Amino acid sequence: MNKVYQTKKLSKNIKDTIVKDDNGYYRVHMGRFNDYNSRGIFYRVTDIDAVLGEGSIVHRRLEEGLLRAELNHPDVKGLSGPAFRQRVLKIDLKNTIAHIKKIEVIPTGEINKEFNLPTYDVYGWIKPEAPLGDKLKDILENPDANLAMSIRSLVYQKRIGTTVVRDVVLVSTWDVVGEPGISKATQWTAAGLEESESLDGIIDSTEDIKELITAFEESATTCPDGKCVIDCLGNLVKKESNPLFNIKL
Repeated sequence: MNKVYQTKKLSKNIKDTIVKDDNGYYRVHMGRFNDYNSRGIFYRVTDIDAVLGEGSIVHRRLEEGLLRAELNHPDVKGLSGPAFRQRVLKIDLKNTIAHIKKIEVIPTGEINKEFNLPTYDVYGWIKPEAPLGDKLKDILENPDANLAMSIRSLVYQKRIGTTVVRDVVLVSTWDVVGEPGISKATQWTAAGLEESESLDGIIDSTEDIKELITAFEESATTCPDGKCVIDCLGNLVKKESNPLFNIKL
């Protein structure tokens, strides 16, 4: 008997879901908040506006037309502390694969029972951009090829009971990756959160935030984003209604 092995898209008769506008931007799944990754780590966002809304680095980059995705997460081998976090926040134009013009955050209707939080899917309108945009274009225009994107963020990590929780403090951008950390992190299914090898800058304490801000103030290569990150972190720590951000600098 002949055996046939094929993509999930064909075996489950998944219809083409990518929408393209008149300016060449594709609507794609980019991420999910308040869900678990493949390692059982819960990515928590209690205030979507604080992370993606006005005053955030993502919002400012979107408004100024500067939000871009790289091909794969940046190589951070050998980097630690402020240097690692700076690379998480920096968008390298030499590795750009897409421009992102709009983000949609849509409640899934699901409530996480452990933390009683709504789950959000994140969609983005992206367009292939030089120098690596042709690689993305090939994926987007091939109905049998899947697309996975992965978030880049700064997080607080803690353990609550038996669950490792990462509170998302700041989102830098999303990158195009080869394989998602959870099955829902692709274009063919629901949106997911991160690649198997995630890229998160872990903020362990208030001192870490001070160190991060100092690094950006002293750096001569951060361009306008240095001030952007400083302002964003300043806004976050002032949100006293949210215990996560109720810290003093």
